[in-house]
Amino acid sequence: MATPNFCPVVSVSAIALALMACGGEAASASHQCRIEGWIADPSPAGVELRDGPDRNAAVLGTLPGYIEDGDGRGFGIPVQVTAARQGWFQVEGGPDDPSRSGLPPRPVHDGSGWIPADSVRFRLQSGQGHAEPEPSSPLTVDLGSDWISEFGHVERVHDCHGDWVDVEIRLDYRRDPDTLALQALSPEEAITVHRAWFRNVCANQETTCDAP
Repeated sequence: MATPNFCPVVSVSAIALALMACGGEAASASHQCRIEGWIADPSPAGVELRDGPDRNAAVLGTLPGYIEDGDGRGFGIPVQVTAARQGWFQVEGGPDDPSRSGLPPRPVHDGSGWIPADSVRFRLQSGQGHAEPEPSSPLTVDLGSDWISEFGHVERVHDCHGDWVDVEIRLDYRRDPDTLALQALSPEEAITVHRAWFRNVCANQETTCDAP
């Protein structure tokens, strides 16, 4: 017989504390991720890497901020995301690229650290968003074979789990059912934000990635 998993309770007054301890431990546990992206925060001071997923944790260094080139494109320091916890990503930053930033080489912290999850962006080469990071979970966004990166953009990044990302997306276009051409959504339609879990994350800032 399997041993039941329970929290020890020694008194009525300790029930709430015991449940909070057990629940809090599960809620705050970090989980591994296998995604890549780039720094999207445009702050001139860059993004601070901390030694834990907390704004009060010690600062280890910085990753340079996102650079706009004036025509709607730009460059962000590439990052590899290895873990997530309560709205934070553990990342390792890649090298700067002066040919794309248009600036002299900027120092990049050598090593891993924690940054707010919403500091990272990527492309979504998928049109199917799920309620949970499981292929069998219900679809909450379904564009068929089309991609979010073609029809809209990532509005906010919340979490990741394995090769899944939990994001809010906003659609800018839809496909005409007769001509199949892209049509811009009305301002009323485009204001809607959809939150879901997606796979097929692409870290290429200029074009698409190879099909998975």
